[in-house]
Amino acid sequence: MRVGIVCAALIVANVCHGHGNPIHVNVVDGRLSVSGGLPLAFGFVRQAFDDHEDSYLEDLGDIALGITPGFNVSGMTPGSGLHLEVMPRPDFTTAASPNRWLWHWNKSTAKVEIAPNNPELELASQQLLGDVALTQFAAPATGPSMLVLEPQSSELGTHQHPIAYILDNNPSAPFGAYGFFARLTSPNYQPSDPFLVALNHSLSHDEYLLAAKSMNAAASLPGDFDGNDRVDGADFLAWQRAFGSTVNLAADASLNGVVDADDLAIWQSNFGRTWPAAGIGITAGVPEPTAASLCAASAIAAASAVRRRRLRTGYRE
Repeated sequence: MRVGIVCAALIVANVCHGHGNPIHVNVVDGRLSVSGGLPLAFGFVRQAFDDHEDSYLEDLGDIALGITPGFNVSGMTPGSGLHLEVMPRPDFTTAASPNRWLWHWNKSTAKVEIAPNNPELELASQQLLGDVALTQFAAPATGPSMLVLEPQSSELGTHQHPIAYILDNNPSAPFGAYGFFARLTSPNYQPSDPFLVALNHSLSHDEYLLAAKSMNAAASLPGDFDGNDRVDGADFLAWQRAFGSTVNLAADASLNGVVDADDLAIWQSNFGRTWPAAGIGITAGVPEPTAASLCAASAIAAASAVRRRRLRTGYRE
């Protein structure tokens, strides 16, 4: 699929409605800062865009098309270039963990899967500044980065829609979410932290939340609770500190909304894994799985005893 950028801009202007939640961009200590997204606890990034009810891909036959999320830029020097750089991540839901550029969460199965027919998602500039064409496992032939905005003074602090998101829908792309990880860069500032853009293709709000969480988890080593691409003793300690929490969910690898024994089981089954796979491996001083299991059992027993004492005394946190 190669939809002309000019045609895409004209189509978007006529058919797409709704404003959505913009990607808020600011500058903090010389670094681009991104905020305003859906908070994500476990996985590669800490926020996703856009979970607003007006944000969706509209089915137009051979393509499904949207213009959200947009951007709201503040704090940059007028005329500074703002670039969107798409970032690949390993897909840890597959055995070989190949680098993946375009992610798909299937509405029918509620899982991250490989989309049939390898659809293409084109990120096309509505200001004719360039584009990036993404498929699932091949690096984009157009390169991973595109110029999004060169905001002038009158545009700073306003909600802009510089990108048309164009999904190949011939043959029909399955309903679900289509996502990519990215960061913002500029010649004048340090790059932003990465974030997830998850495009809604016929999902409810709750389905969208699960899709974003699932794609983010799929891009992170299962059991890597501190995000350093190693599953080791430090991750067990992170799980132990958060055990029972429904708020601190960095160790909620099962995505069930609580840090519990299911997350410990995921850590145990992945203990010693690293990314890249030929990297650090199991190092001295990291507990063996058997010893770690004993520590975990003690932690669970201690936590249970504390809860029983609180119930007997009527104490609540």
